[in-house]
Amino acid sequence: MKWEKRFEIMRRLCGQPEGKTIADLGAETSEGERISSVFDNKNDVQLFGREHGHDFEKRIEAKKDSFDVIIAGDVIEHLIKPTFFVKEIYRITKRGGILVLSVPNSCSLKNRVRTLLGKSTMNGAFADFSRDFHFSSWNMDSVCELIEKCGFRIEHKCSRFLECCIVKATKK
Repeated sequence: MKWEKRFEIMRRLCGQPEGKTIADLGAETSEGERISSVFDNKNDVQLFGREHGHDFEKRIEAKKDSFDVIIAGDVIEHLIKPTFFVKEIYRITKRGGILVLSVPNSCSLKNRVRTLLGKSTMNGAFADFSRDFHFSSWNMDSVCELIEKCGFRIEHKCSRFLECCIVKATKK
């Protein structure tokens, strides 16, 4: 249930999709496969990356100023170079375009209790480098700092039950 609420908030922050080109980077299918989709002005879906087919540590294969809306839900914590990824998002977002990004909140009540109990708060830490491995942890301040450093202006931020941070930003 918590995922549905998170996605609903992210959908609302994206605004009306009609007439917009939307990229959902790092989306996950019901089978757990990571994909990236592009919705064009007719809302047709075109897949342009699969988990092993597109590496977000490298240049995103899209032209500058291509998208009105970019969604990146729970992606940057899995990346070694999250700043590079957000700069790439800035490059491919149209002027005035929207980024909606979410991350697990390292300062959530659940993580604070885990810390008090001496347990790791890093999902997948010390495991193999699977898609679930978190290379970094984020809270609202750190994710907003990253987004602003890459050129976006923060429009809205919320933390749903403190478990995740969701940020809406606009390309200046």
